[in-house]
Amino acid sequence: MNCQNSQSLANKFYSICLIGVTGHGKSSTANSLVGQKYFKASQNLQSETADVKGLVTHACGNINNEKLIVIDTPGFGDSKGRDTEHIAKMVINLKIIGYVHTFIITINS
Repeated sequence: MNCQNSQSLANKFYSICLIGVTGHGKSSTANSLVGQKYFKASQNLQSETADVKGLVTHACGNINNEKLIVIDTPGFGDSKGRDTEHIAKMVINLKIIGYVHTFIITINS
């Protein structure tokens, strides 16, 4: 995640972080929140997201909406057994932002 002057970002923009199991729709939900296909989503249960990735944009891609930070994270239960590595990356990157206003837990039902 490349967020320069990150402490001011956490204070300036509402932040939303998506977490959940691999293949349960975190990236797809993030794309809906930003109004474009920015986050690469997997079409199956194989892990697609390997790094924490964030975007500052207008909610739902509408310039009349307020700006927010949407953060996509690697899934738990990674198909390649990288949970510990992913959690460490998430902690480091979320500390860069400063804090998160809302966590969305995605569950494929």
